[in-house]
This record gives sequence, C-alpha cells and structure tokens, in this order.
Amino acid sequence: MNMKSMKEDTIQKFILDIDFNSDWSVDMIKEGIRRMTGESPGIKVNYVKDVLINEIKGEATEFKKLNSIEIVFTDLDDQIKRVEYIVN
Repeated sequence: MNMKSMKEDTIQKFILDIDFNSDWSVDMIKEGIRRMTGESPGIKVNYVKDVLINEIKGEATEFKKLNSIEIVFTDLDDQIKRVEYIVN
C-alpha cells in the first residue's frame, strides 16, 4: 500500500484550494509550496488546445484550456517525486 507523505498531502491540499478559474500563476504556486515545505518545486502546466472555426466569417479562433499541473519535489525520504493534478 502506497501512502502519501505529509509533504505530498500538504501540497495536494494547497493545490485543491486554488481556484483555477480566477487569478493564479506558477510563481504564486511555487511561493505557496515553498512557504509550506521549505522547497521550491518544479512546476509544469499542461494545456489542451482547441480551434473553433466560424465558417460564415471564415475565421479560426484558438483556445487554450488548462488541463493539468505537474509538481516535482523532494519527498521526506529524499526521493524525487512527481505528482499530477488534473484541473478540469
């Protein structure tokens, strides 16, 4: 059985409290996690691209939607850990 460490649980609670439909930034996430864990994590933001084509006007509009956030950190056992949180 693979249990989450206290550090991973703290990061998860922080991520779950973020409203991704309002103002947020990678720097805000890094700073929040650094304050709680003492470590500045690596963060990768994954987007999904979609295109809407208006056939009447002959225009295409590209949309980017946040899909997930990956966080890389050093866990309590000094092992590097990567966790991914699906946002949508």
